[in-house]
Amino acid sequence: MAGEKEEKKALRRRILHLREALTEEEAEEKSRLICGRILMSRAYRDASCLYLYMEIRREVGMARLREQALRDGKRIAVPRVEGKQMVFCYLERPEDLVSGAYGIREPGAGCRIAEEEDALLVLPGVAYDETGGRIGYGGGYYDRYLAGHPGHSLAAPAYELQICSALPLEPFDRRVPWIITETREIGGEVQ
Repeated sequence: MAGEKEEKKALRRRILHLREALTEEEAEEKSRLICGRILMSRAYRDASCLYLYMEIRREVGMARLREQALRDGKRIAVPRVEGKQMVFCYLERPEDLVSGAYGIREPGAGCRIAEEEDALLVLPGVAYDETGGRIGYGGGYYDRYLAGHPGHSLAAPAYELQICSALPLEPFDRRVPWIITETREIGGEVQ
């Protein structure tokens, strides 16, 4: 167990280093391609609500997806950390976001909590494998949230450099059925 935790930490450091080495232009172009793939999907067309992360540290940018979803009349919810738990709150006015846990922009206290159980949830991660394995940042927020909300369709945008041949997964690590990179899709589009 201790060996797996150390292996995960080393893998996180390596992938985060590679991701942060992307230039702003490279990250923007790859994010544009990835968001374009999501926007063309049936999963996006069929979703009335999207649960989207707020990007940090050169994660795949979600701005294009958020903006188009709002133009398309879809509801958007983004995470808010409350202690060791995470809730999703509707994004009603992007200018109302505040700096929250870990410096991530999130809705302020008193936000309207989204309670939809069948949204398209687009989740972040550090590393993925070809079988849908996912390693996050190590806080377990998404794993805990998903354990209590199993009805969401899951999609994970990732740069191709985040795809590994295998990951040191633990039993609580949740697999993602649909991973979207700038060059391909792994798994199948969620329904």
